[in-house]
Amino acid sequence: MKLLKKIFKHKLKLPTTTSDNIIFNDLFPFNNNLDAIQVISHLLIYNYILNNPFLDYITQQIIINIQLDTWLPWWPSTQYLISLDQKKYLSFTTFTKALVKFAHMGFTFTPSFDTVIRGGNKAIIEQIPFNRNTLTSWKRHLLLFKDQLVNIDRIYVKEWKDINLNL
Repeated sequence: MKLLKKIFKHKLKLPTTTSDNIIFNDLFPFNNNLDAIQVISHLLIYNYILNNPFLDYITQQIIINIQLDTWLPWWPSTQYLISLDQKKYLSFTTFTKALVKFAHMGFTFTPSFDTVIRGGNKAIIEQIPFNRNTLTSWKRHLLLFKDQLVNIDRIYVKEWKDINLNL
């Protein structure tokens, strides 16, 4: 922390004899939390990538990856991201990890275009209990919706042993 205090004093053009408690006040609430400083410094980069019209295709792919990481066919809400148990999921991409950290800090991103993945009505993750092994199996069988398991006629699309649920 001593180096960090020196950097702040140098940046603010304060004499080195300035007391440390002057630096740590309400104007600098995140000085002691280096993780928060790092996340907030990345906020502008993520905001630029997601809002630049020249990067639309990259943005769409990033959003699809986030939805596939969270196993949701729609954009996850802030409350969902905050309550997310990352131990139950497969490894997240960098953007998904950042999105979860931003949600914990109160920041949210709302896409300016429709992000819904078509193909079913109910997300399978909200209907059936899961763990990492189950998600690996679902990924191998390309399952995202509960409708993919059962047709409208109540005929199973895939056999129960193919789904490989460990309930």
